[in-house]
Amino acid sequence: MRLARPVHDMREALVKATLPQPDGALPALANLDLAPFWLRFDQTAPAHLRAGLLAATTAFAALAPVALLRPVRLDKLRPSEWETVFRASCQLPLFADLVMLTKVVACLAYFDDDAVQDIVRAGGEA
Repeated sequence: MRLARPVHDMREALVKATLPQPDGALPALANLDLAPFWLRFDQTAPAHLRAGLLAATTAFAALAPVALLRPVRLDKLRPSEWETVFRASCQLPLFADLVMLTKVVACLAYFDDDAVQDIVRAGGEA
């Protein structure tokens, strides 16, 4: 399934926003090129996982303008705005499940990166 560019960009922004900056030598997820991961994810991830992440992206795309009181796309949010959106999501049914699903995909994407794998295998030394 190939996503339209705006949906793809919002999905990536949501995934990158769910993991905080790690300590030490590990790079931030926000600084990684996830293109290779998304190619494999779109081709091989189970349909229910792909559908769940699309649902999460759609739900957060609908919530962001309400939480921030202005029209905005997910891929245009600043870190402080993500915090506002995530706080608002805690008040809504089912959003905790969508956040958890997004965190799972974010972890898959993060540890799929070759540079991250090399650092982890070296015991956290860059």
